[in-house]
Amino acid sequence: MMRPRLAPLFVLSLALVPSPAAAQRAAGWVDAFGLYQHVGNDFGDWKGGGVRAQIPIGSTIWYLEGLGQEAFGDEGAFGSIGARINLSRNWYTTLGVGGGSGDFFFPDVRLDGTLSRILLPSRRLIVTAGATWVDAKQGFEDLSLSGSLAAYVGGTVLEAGGRWNRSLPGSVTSGRGFASLTAGADGRSWVTVRGSVGTEGYVLTGTAATLRRFTSYEGNVTWRQWLGSGFGVRLQGDLYDNPFYTRAGGSLGLFASW
Repeated sequence: MMRPRLAPLFVLSLALVPSPAAAQRAAGWVDAFGLYQHVGNDFGDWKGGGVRAQIPIGSTIWYLEGLGQEAFGDEGAFGSIGARINLSRNWYTTLGVGGGSGDFFFPDVRLDGTLSRILLPSRRLIVTAGATWVDAKQGFEDLSLSGSLAAYVGGTVLEAGGRWNRSLPGSVTSGRGFASLTAGADGRSWVTVRGSVGTEGYVLTGTAATLRRFTSYEGNVTWRQWLGSGFGVRLQGDLYDNPFYTRAGGSLGLFASW
């Protein structure tokens, strides 16, 4: 029997477009990192490394990512490019496209898009709606719709949202909610705490039996600390749990900012 494999939409912890809160920060940065996560029940640990970048050019912010990773015994690479485009003073959109190699973990193609509206005279509230389409390996496909609300309170950003997902074949539906808190300032330090809970569509076992629609929980803490003018270190810890295994670990990165 082959090891169970998760449908990539929620397992893939990569953002082709940033959260509304992150998209408001127009600073440029490049982050090179390594990651390791232990996976229980003999499913195969995650390990790898990559580079992420946020590059403002005029009024557009570009997002680039490249990652090489082994997960559940599958080795592959993933790359993506995205952009935030201002439509007016209070409206902007983010668009992203990516794709990966390997046998099953990374999708062949992933497309993301969001539309955001800045609210209130203080511009401290952002509402966002988005959609994602994933052409996964082995004939699987995901389509999701999402929404979120971000609020700026002093030096803190509070964000909450949800996602509805439909997986094919079988038209398996699932849903997920998240909440996050970010506090800090560019040039000094940022700390983000994020948690999510909900259902996922598929676990593929390589046999005729397919486990469907299970509940999982995920949380992470990210600390970005400037060590000098224009450079610093980023540390992230992750914990994920579902009925079949627990995944725990993190990543360590060095970044340059401007």
